[in-house]
Amino acid sequence: SQRDGLSEAYQFLRTVENALRIVHDRALDALPTNRLELTQLARRLGYTDTENTSTAEAFLQDYGKWTETTRSLFNQILVD
Repeated sequence: SQRDGLSEAYQFLRTVENALRIVHDRALDALPTNRLELTQLARRLGYTDTENTSTAEAFLQDYGKWTETTRSLFNQILVD
């Protein structure tokens, strides 16, 4: 449901925001651009390298998924 999707996205994005604030005192809209810092953030959030995906890439995939989910659901709600 839309509510569940927004709730899951909110929880993920808040976790990312809290990790950024604690370590870098940054807002959510300012992910690290430095690859090492991005990898360190991803590791703090529980991501690890896999055979096919780096730690940072795995995090960025999830981040992209959740931001797109949020955007899509808000658009659905506002259009309806």
